[in-house]
Amino acid sequence: MLSKSYAAPLHVVPNQSNWLRLYFIFTLTFLLVALAIAPFPSGLKPVLLFVGLTLLWFQWLRYGIQKDDRAVKEALWQEDGVWILTLGTGEQVNAYLQRPVYCQRLLVILNFVTDDRERLTLVLPADTLSNDTHRHLRARIRLEMG
Repeated sequence: MLSKSYAAPLHVVPNQSNWLRLYFIFTLTFLLVALAIAPFPSGLKPVLLFVGLTLLWFQWLRYGIQKDDRAVKEALWQEDGVWILTLGTGEQVNAYLQRPVYCQRLLVILNFVTDDRERLTLVLPADTLSNDTHRHLRARIRLEMG
């Protein structure tokens, strides 16, 4: 049974993360270096570069700066286990936490399914939340998910 402090609604409002910025810079650098040294036919390199940059751009919009319409801007974990997610459009949807959930000290990744069967992901590096909020979230996830 959860204590009252952990069972109370938990409001999660992630800030932008310097760790995610570094991850995206590293990924972009790796993509460019890999394409430069890989022995692909010359016509295939621009196509692969375009596809890689496009995928990276949309991931950056959704998780890096949260400007995508389907990006989770904030989340409220209610006492009954239902999450209310506020998306990039300002729309609020009910969602349920789904496995797999990655929960470690430096990174928490939450997967949700909405009432409309849409899948949403919330990526929370340690620098996006206050230490107390991050600790409460990890403890509550471990208690709830087992």
